[in-house]
Amino acid sequence: TAVSIDYASISYSINSGTTICATHSTNGGNNTAWSITGSDFCQTTSNSFQRKTWHDGTRFWRSSLDITNQRIVFEYSTTGSSWTENTSARIAINTSDFSLEASSGNAFIAYTTSNDIRGRVASSYPGTSFSWGAEEIILDGSSATDDYKYPIIERDSSSYVWVGAKYTNTSYSYFDTIKETSATNTLPTEATDTIYSLNNLLNTPTNVYGNIVPLTSQNMYVAFQYGSALIGCEWINSASQWRDTSGNSCTTSSS
Repeated sequence: TAVSIDYASISYSINSGTTICATHSTNGGNNTAWSITGSDFCQTTSNSFQRKTWHDGTRFWRSSLDITNQRIVFEYSTTGSSWTENTSARIAINTSDFSLEASSGNAFIAYTTSNDIRGRVASSYPGTSFSWGAEEIILDGSSATDDYKYPIIERDSSSYVWVGAKYTNTSYSYFDTIKETSATNTLPTEATDTIYSLNNLLNTPTNVYGNIVPLTSQNMYVAFQYGSALIGCEWINSASQWRDTSGNSCTTSSS
């Protein structure tokens, strides 16, 4: 069983058992069998609900956090057994809390940094030397009490991009969703698009995460964990509304 701790300064510590994961921590040196990071995660991938692998029509791709160099890296393979890094695609962000949406024609990434969800669109893609365009702020947080985590990213049937994430403020937690409405294959941003906050159950559970999947006619379906509850809602594009199975609105607020 993995062992983890938070907020520690570790020096001259030798662990003879399972490697210990220390987040929000500092490495004073001379440690053995520790994985120490100042960020939220010291695992290379984390969060199984986030897509970190794909196929571009020619080759397989996988992405992960390079813990040593504190950056997200991307590797490709045609066999699935021998992998080569595309060094042009490195992103200098120290987190494994990220998600991708990719196909044979486009690739998008959303990740957590500075309490925000930010993202990029791939350039010169597909290819073994693609890079990422300029960083954009999708969901704008400012502190631990105005904070976004656990992003997911998806496109609808007409290639409009959706992003979902956990949002926590001073009182409650939400599952926030946002859709780009002005152009296909571009990222939504809080500055220009509407945030739909789903199912505020008047508490702040740690576990708020999920996935958005495309249906037909630009409709979407979201399934997310909210504490011990598993919640599902359908986006009715013609009504611009998230609805439950009874046809009631899932949206608790929007901005």
